Amino acid sequence: MVSDFESARRYFSKATTLNHRFAPAWVGFGHAFAAQDESDQAMAAYRTASRLFPGSHTPWLGIGMEYLRTNHLPLAMHYIKQAHAIAPHEPAVLHELGVLHYASGEYAEAADYFTRVAEHEGDYDDAAREPSIFNLGHACRKMRRFDEAIEWYRLPPPPPPAPPAEPAAEEPAAEEPAKPERTQKRARESGASQSAAEGGAKQSEDAAPGGG
Repeated sequence: MVSDFESARRYFSKATTLNHRFAPAWVGFGHAFAAQDESDQAMAAYRTASRLFPGSHTPWLGIGMEYLRTNHLPLAMHYIKQAHAIAPHEPAVLHELGVLHYASGEYAEAADYFTRVAEHEGDYDDAAREPSIFNLGHACRKMRRFDEAIEWYRLPPPPPPAPPAEPAAEEPAAEEPAKPERTQKRARESGASQSAAEGGAKQSEDAAPGGG
């Protein structure tokens, strides 16, 4: 990820031009617009993706997150609930429902959704759980459950992802060893001796008398 959203938009635009029905490109198009706070274009791209891929929760979640970002909470709830109906155990959906309830001042409901992600260590990876763990601390603090909030805040952050492995350098091809000069000299002398022997045999055949 290099956060070059302008280039990302150009490539997603090319992809959708080549194949207008390629839903992943429309989702990526929406993400690129959303990263630059262009909500109208983002939601248009997400809606196109939702028509092309109605079984995916991602476009509905994207639309809901844009409404949540612009503080249209009832519309955000409508679309994030649609995403939840499709993928009820998806950590990103559960987290955004928690964020939505938190923004609405419903801290107990928010804590419930955050807990569903934070406590399922075996089901979700650390990167998916980290935002919910931190926000669960916020929700507990808002409910004045300070000791519990401190416990969530003190959990260690997940380790950073390992850098990609560099490709192994190719070994140079082994060169065929050159023949020693002594061997080359012997080869030349052997070739010369063989040529001389063949020439002598030919002269003997030419000089042989014919039958009388």
